[in-house]
Amino acid sequence: GDELGVAQAHCAGVQRAGLRAEHLQLGPAGQAIPAQVVLAEHLGDVSILHLRVDGLEELLNAKVGTAANHIMAGDRVGLLPDTDWALAFDANGRLLN
Repeated sequence: GDELGVAQAHCAGVQRAGLRAEHLQLGPAGQAIPAQVVLAEHLGDVSILHLRVDGLEELLNAKVGTAANHIMAGDRVGLLPDTDWALAFDANGRLLN
């Protein structure tokens, strides 16, 4: 019905999507987007995880809290994107509203 038309109109022109590092959370490896930790930077109150996701050329970065202090390079994790904060870009790299 109408939901499909709205979703198609919303996605028209989107060539690339993005999220800020703080809008990627960790979840169980088998119940979220699978990723492998390439580098874990533990900075005290936060950790920055550099992650490889199959099918993506670039690494993703997740800024997570102290609960991730035990995560090390080589670990497998799951990613849960907060899609409420998703950014959409057109073919020229311009932000779409």
